Amino acid sequence: GKNYLEPGDIQRIGSYLLHNTVWSKHNIILLANAPFLLNSEMGFKIAMRIIHNFDQVRDINENLIIFMGGLSDTVISFVFKKKLEYAQKILDKLRKVNLPFYYMFFDLTLSFLQKVIDYCHTGDEQPVLAMIDNLVQLNCSQQAHIWLDVFKSTQEIWPQK
Repeated sequence: GKNYLEPGDIQRIGSYLLHNTVWSKHNIILLANAPFLLNSEMGFKIAMRIIHNFDQVRDINENLIIFMGGLSDTVISFVFKKKLEYAQKILDKLRKVNLPFYYMFFDLTLSFLQKVIDYCHTGDEQPVLAMIDNLVQLNCSQQAHIWLDVFKSTQEIWPQK
C-alpha cells in the first residue's frame, strides 16, 4: 500500500508502456504491477493499446493468464480511483476476448468485476456477495477471499447511503 517510486520513475514506466510495441510476458507483468501507480488517463491508454494489439502479444497462450490478470487489476484500479467509465470500457473489451474454454475462470472474474461496477452505481451488494458465496460453495476459498478483499475495499471507497 505504499509507493516507493519517485514521480519521475512512475512517469518513465508509463511512458515505456505507452510506447511499447512488443507485449512480452515481462511487459505485461510490468503493466499488471503499475495500474495503481499510473495516472488514470495513461493507464487507460496503455490497457486499450494492449487489448487492441492482442493478436501481437508474443507467446499469447503462455501469457494469457498474465494478460487477463493484469488487465483485470487495471479494471480494479479504476474502480478504486472512481473512474468507472474507464473500468467499464476496459471490461467491455476484455469480455470480447475469445478465451479457450479452460480459462473460464476469467469469465467468472469478469462477471465479478461487472457486478462490482454495478454496485458502485446502484449500491446493491447482493449480486457481488452471491458470487463470492458461490466460490465458497465450490471450495474456492482462496479466490473468494481475494474477491471479498476487493469488494471490502470497494465499499470503503464507494460507501452507500
